[in-house]
Amino acid sequence: IDQRTPITGRFEAWGAQGQKTGATYLGSAFGWDYTHDPGTYRYGGGTADGGICILPPEVSLSDIDTDLTPSTAGVSTSTTTLLAGPGAALGVGLPDLESGGVSLGYTLSDDAGDIRFKSNASSSGTNRVVFEAGGNVGIGIDNAANLLHIKDAATSSVDVDILCLESAGNSTGDSWGICLGNAGGAQARIRCLQASGGATDGELRFGTANGGTILMTTIMDAEGAWSYNSPTDEVFAIDPTNRRVGPGSSTGINLAWNTVQFGGGNGVIALGNADTVPASTPSGGGVIYTEGGALKYKGSSGTVT
Repeated sequence: IDQRTPITGRFEAWGAQGQKTGATYLGSAFGWDYTHDPGTYRYGGGTADGGICILPPEVSLSDIDTDLTPSTAGVSTSTTTLLAGPGAALGVGLPDLESGGVSLGYTLSDDAGDIRFKSNASSSGTNRVVFEAGGNVGIGIDNAANLLHIKDAATSSVDVDILCLESAGNSTGDSWGICLGNAGGAQARIRCLQASGGATDGELRFGTANGGTILMTTIMDAEGAWSYNSPTDEVFAIDPTNRRVGPGSSTGINLAWNTVQFGGGNGVIALGNADTVPASTPSGGGVIYTEGGALKYKGSSGTVT
């Protein structure tokens, strides 16, 4: 722009030259790979697939055979930036010659530090993806509240998968999903597994870290049934005191309520002593409980047996 400012970038155009002859494109033996031969197009010139390339000043398209690195030893390339300043946008599509914007296509622009990717129709743009200056990314929303915030535009009769994680595999035992971790490593995992019942049967598996290893212990099968798979025990315990349902700390195929003590039994049902025995008479049925280790039943007649 003046006699002191150095050249920091250059634009060069290229067109398809066809197969190169020998080791370089710089010889005179190559032939252009024309899409439209000279004289056949409306402007009288031949055309070919090609484009415009922005380069640092130390190289040109003549250096294509050295992967656009400087031909002079010890010379490094400058950092060249293509910038759309305030009020400007980079666009693709058709220009709107009446309103001055993009008639049909997309634009990328800056908005006070935010990057906005818009779809355009008749010079009117709609934000599709917004990269905020603070690092949050919004898809379908302008002001993302999280690192990734996705919003569906539908407001009624909503039935949509907002996010899809798809695997290209199609074999029994394939699994894919998401991992949740922090600075200490992976802490939890959610996976979909292609079940052995068929290519259209799936399982949903949940796992959490135990001693640094994620165990996929909670499973919902293809029919919606839940199961627990623990390498340390096979007891299913219901623990109201700790608000916990799942594998307990005993062994054997057992069912427990309010306890995990089975007296060495296998294939049994265990009932812990009642925290509070029934003081009133239940109606329309009865209550089974244990008191002091004794199994008791109180029915609607009020009798305890």
